[in-house]
Amino acid sequence: MVLHTGRYNFTKGAKIKNQDLLLQPRIIYWIITLNILLKKGHYDEVTFMDLCLIDCMIRGRPINLSYIIIRNLIMTHDQKQKSIPYGQCLTTIFEHFEILLIGTDRTPYSKLMEINNITLNKMKYVLNKDGAWVSRDQMKVHAKE
Repeated sequence: MVLHTGRYNFTKGAKIKNQDLLLQPRIIYWIITLNILLKKGHYDEVTFMDLCLIDCMIRGRPINLSYIIIRNLIMTHDQKQKSIPYGQCLTTIFEHFEILLIGTDRTPYSKLMEINNITLNKMKYVLNKDGAWVSRDQMKVHAKE
């Protein structure tokens, strides 16, 4: 399955940037990084796990979400700058099962990220004459022809 634009010949060990992904995989990448594989800092680099999850979602394969969450929690334990992922999600689950949380500040959920025209424009996609979203680079090529 083709997930990237094919602008570059990727060699073994090459890093894929989110700008190199096609539109559908790029939107799925944003959903993954904001909800499943939480990241700190920049979102440029697409990891192997990101690509696996994108592929599973496009192909409709089941994902073991509990394994991924536990794996990320374990990996967080070994990091120097500790920031526990899934904090709000876990707090909601604990509250549902009436588990007493002492000494925690309950902050409301942050604004959800909408994927709309503005988001697609920031991803360097534009709406063409046919009503399809295409990359700006692709529009430039068609304009020259």
